[in-house]
Amino acid sequence: MFVAAHYAQNDLTLSKIFSTLDIIINFKVAIFVLATGLGFYYEVKVVFERFASIFNIENVSMIEIDPTTFEPINKKDDKEREEIIIKTA
Repeated sequence: MFVAAHYAQNDLTLSKIFSTLDIIINFKVAIFVLATGLGFYYEVKVVFERFASIFNIENVSMIEIDPTTFEPINKKDDKEREEIIIKTA
């Protein structure tokens, strides 16, 4: 960039060179901060999605499976059956 300005017969002073370098460095830092912020946003989004998926998992370790139909047995039906058995006994 400075070589092009030199061959274009522009007046290059130290103030122009250092101010240009300062602008370039600040622009590089701004892009880095923006990229880091976007990366952090997506990482936090993934972490919260994983938390939500963990909290929404149904506890299947205590579900009783009917051996004939291989379907989960509804606990409400079991309670109603127990009440009927108790009433008839």
